[in-house]
Amino acid sequence: MLIEKQLNFRYNELLSIIDDEIVKKISNYFFGDVVMLPPLYYNGQPSYAYSEDISVNKVYNDSYCKLITSHPLLPVYLTANNHGVISVWSYASDSKKSIDDYFIDKLTKESMSKVKSLKKLKFNSDGDEFLLVDKNRNLFIFDFNNSQGMKLPKIVLSSSGSNLQGVHKQINDAIFLNNSGIVATTFNQGGTQYTSLWDFLLPFNQSHVSDIDVGGDILTPLTGEKSILVANDKLGYISFIDIRKMGVTNTFQAHLDEIKSLKISEGENFMVTCGKGIVEYNLNN
Repeated sequence: MLIEKQLNFRYNELLSIIDDEIVKKISNYFFGDVVMLPPLYYNGQPSYAYSEDISVNKVYNDSYCKLITSHPLLPVYLTANNHGVISVWSYASDSKKSIDDYFIDKLTKESMSKVKSLKKLKFNSDGDEFLLVDKNRNLFIFDFNNSQGMKLPKIVLSSSGSNLQGVHKQINDAIFLNNSGIVATTFNQGGTQYTSLWDFLLPFNQSHVSDIDVGGDILTPLTGEKSILVANDKLGYISFIDIRKMGVTNTFQAHLDEIKSLKISEGENFMVTCGKGIVEYNLNN
């Protein structure tokens, strides 16, 4: 109740300093008695602009959805379907059509007819970039914005070497490590598994920072320890990688079989892994 009163006070304070049109649009972000206030401005624009319909495509909410992820700051979310279309939807709208769309390649009848199996869709912590990994082991990184026109990935790491920059990497998983262009990937190459660091603020031909010959198919960041957890380098094993030294600090067997999923608690004190059964770990021990 105290938090709710504080939020409502803050809301009323904001209403006193912004004009009626912005108030009208921002009020769409409030549900019942619980205030859910996005930033007034995001990337130099009023935040409500990101909930306006600018899509010229016909993607509807009855389309089959493979992946979903929510924006960390705005009341919108992304979905991805088997045609390689990533769509933007507003929590504040009951529209059955997407409000914006992104594409992994130029939209053609041929590309739309091909089924694309997808694995991961994720924003960075600021929400100005998101990544998509497909099951053909390609990585696509997009800028998130509300500009007009067809939106294509700015970075492609391709398993075939045929897309954009033409880098031949069979990507198993990828994660943002911060909000400034640092990405970790795990991939197969020549029968060996690796974990790599990339700095995509650099020119692309200089963006590959380092490798370590420990990989897998699940990556999870440990920000407090400046580490990465990588699962299944060996079946059922988890390795802790210090990203400052790109060295393994710990390895242990979590399951006798393949690890299917791995999650870290918000305070990074506990870890849960899923395989044939669920195993919990105290990371402070």
